[in-house]
Amino acid sequence: MAQNQSEIRYLNPPTVEVKKKKYCRFKKAGIKYVDYKDAEFLKKFLNEQGKILPRRLTDTSQKFQKKVATAVKRVQIIKTGGPIMQVILKKDIEKLGYADDIVDVRPGYANNFLIPQGYAISATESAKKVLAETLKQRAHKEAKFVADAEALAAKLAEVTLTITAKAEEGRIFGSVTAANLAEALEKQGISVDRKNIALDAVKTVGQYEATVKIYKGIQGTVKFGVVAEE
Repeated sequence: MAQNQSEIRYLNPPTVEVKKKKYCRFKKAGIKYVDYKDAEFLKKFLNEQGKILPRRLTDTSQKFQKKVATAVKRVQIIKTGGPIMQVILKKDIEKLGYADDIVDVRPGYANNFLIPQGYAISATESAKKVLAETLKQRAHKEAKFVADAEALAAKLAEVTLTITAKAEEGRIFGSVTAANLAEALEKQGISVDRKNIALDAVKTVGQYEATVKIYKGIQGTVKFGVVAEE
């Protein structure tokens, strides 16, 4: 005889899965929009390299994770015209900065050139801490570097060089280069890398000036005259 359905008994009651609602810090706080102008808030969602942290660490729903990504990208575009990353320069780079400077650059420029070539490293929090300690230890030496640079600038200001060149009716054949000035300074006991000497094109005999980059923010000026060979 078949048992009535209501009389069936289970040894173990059937388990019923209860889906837990996924937690989202934005929904809990009642936030509907992600403000791209709130930089301090957005930093909470970024790692040391400036990349967005995964949702399991930020307690953010997929919907708001996308909103955060959009806000971060918008800030980067407004600030630099494109995505950026910070690097610590290991060498002086013209028009970018000096060694140990922390600068903002495009990721492609950093990852494809600066870092592989040894010109920079990624400015992670740990790297910044190491840099801060290095600069602290080096601080007492900085005064001497500045004093030496200022002394060299004063010495260059007292120098007047004479460069001879083949010329006809005041126009010289070829031109005077930074290498010529560096060689002339070396003869007077002043050693300057030609790469640090900047001068306009010299095509005629006459009196000129060149700028010499010596140290951070310190430049010197050297006067030189170009005369025709006899």
